[in-house]
Amino acid sequence: MAIRKSAWHRVEPMVSTDAELHEDLDLALCLTAVDVKLAQLSDMNVDVSPRRALTPPSKFGEYIECGIRTFERHGVMTPERRKALRLHWWWHILVFAVYRPYDPAKGRYSVRRLFSPAPPRVLPVGTNTAPHVG
Repeated sequence: MAIRKSAWHRVEPMVSTDAELHEDLDLALCLTAVDVKLAQLSDMNVDVSPRRALTPPSKFGEYIECGIRTFERHGVMTPERRKALRLHWWWHILVFAVYRPYDPAKGRYSVRRLFSPAPPRVLPVGTNTAPHVG
C-alpha cells in the first residue's frame, strides 16, 4: 500500500489504533470517506505467503471478527459483507485441512502432522497497545 502525504494528513485524525480492527481496511475506509480515490495496480505482481492458511479456524474466526468490527466502525457493514466474511471463514476451514498436514521439509503430506500440535501463526490482531484514536 502506498499513500500520499497529503491524503494521510486528511485522514490521520480519523484512523484508529484499535488493535481489534484491521488497520489496512480502516485506513482504506477513512480514505474513501474523504473522497480520496483508491486504485489497484493490476499490472503489479507480488508474491504472498500462504502462512495464514495454517492459522487454526478458531483463531481465523477472531481475524474475521476484526474485519466485521472494522466495517461496523465505519457504518458500512451490510448483510452481504457479513455473509461473505462468514463464507470466508468456512472456506478457510477447507484450506486449513489441506495445508495443515503438508510437511514442507519432507515435501509430502502426513496424517501425523495433521493431528500433531503446532504453534498457531500469530495474527496481527490484538497486539497493538497504542490507545484508541477516533
